[in-house]
Amino acid sequence: NKAYIGDEKGKIFILRNYLSSEKNKNVVTKYEWHVHQVNSLFIDQEYLYSCGEEGTVVMWHLRENKRDFLPRIGT
Repeated sequence: NKAYIGDEKGKIFILRNYLSSEKNKNVVTKYEWHVHQVNSLFIDQEYLYSCGEEGTVVMWHLRENKRDFLPRIGT
């Protein structure tokens, strides 16, 4: 089980095994790029798309640990 969370400070967290009853169950991955609140997240197999208040879409290549940008799209 995975949960994708964007916060008001521009950080994105991926929680793995968040429904597990085991001790130390959560594995957390943190992504940082946005300087303002993350407004939306979309997951498409090996990509995570995020958009923040600054008006940039970030395409995170999860397996390659890279990212691409689509800037100035507006909010």
